[in-house]
Amino acid sequence: MERELAQIWTPFGYQARELIAARKAAGEYDPNLDFGFNEKTQQYCVYLKVGSNDASKFGDLPILGFVPPNRIPAPEEIKKRLYQSDAVRRGHEIIDEWNRQNDLLMNKDHSDVDGQLAESMEWGFRKMGSDKAPVKVYMPGDGR
Repeated sequence: MERELAQIWTPFGYQARELIAARKAAGEYDPNLDFGFNEKTQQYCVYLKVGSNDASKFGDLPILGFVPPNRIPAPEEIKKRLYQSDAVRRGHEIIDEWNRQNDLLMNKDHSDVDGQLAESMEWGFRKMGSDKAPVKVYMPGDGR
């Protein structure tokens, strides 16, 4: 048995409570921000109300999208994402976090990855037809 979709009439200008709370959260974080649905990307976004470039003459600028696209995020989640990505207010903190993460990756032992990469490259060369001559791939030591 197929079900028909029900349509509900709502007065003009009606907004769901979740959307009102999301718009309020964006506005509390910064008065130049708003929250709404982006028709182009089909997801909810935080918008910059007053842009500083030519794209702003076509309307508000989407600056932060939320996934999954069919769910309005909680106000706390909006404020958290805005804070995490706010380069103006915490640019130095963000760069320090990136540098710490990069240092951890650079100091990590990558010898197992080098061996796996060499084996994959050998397999690829043989797959391309270089099986007539022996192929050996050597990964450089710690010469980064």
